[in-house]
Amino acid sequence: MQIPQIKTASGTLSGKRWRQVRKDKIDRGNPGGSLNRMEFRLREGNDAQKGITCNMRSINNWMYANDPFPPLEYEQQLSLVKQSLVSTYLEDIIQKEMIDNRHGLLLVMEPKAGLEKDASDRITQTVGVQEQTDPGRN
Repeated sequence: MQIPQIKTASGTLSGKRWRQVRKDKIDRGNPGGSLNRMEFRLREGNDAQKGITCNMRSINNWMYANDPFPPLEYEQQLSLVKQSLVSTYLEDIIQKEMIDNRHGLLLVMEPKAGLEKDASDRITQTVGVQEQTDPGRN
């Protein structure tokens, strides 16, 4: 299925941009910096309530799965994300989930003249009815 080309004031909306990102690759500097900050936060716990933070992470799993430790384990996930920065993992996800995706939604929003006035009138009418039924209400 072809993604339809939709002309707008800002250009063409389509899978064209996704194909361009896939072709040009994602800049690895930005995600790498965010990953370093996230890894530091996980390892060092740069907040004053490190114990409370760990407890809040593990409490749901502890209550429902009887194992408090999986939410505190992050080495495997970090290694997967680091590996994705040197491979084409992110581009492959774009290809699979965005470009090759056969499902889509075309949403057209058309303005209706006087819609805001109608809504305002309904609110005014509702407030007037409430004031008539309960005159002592502020």
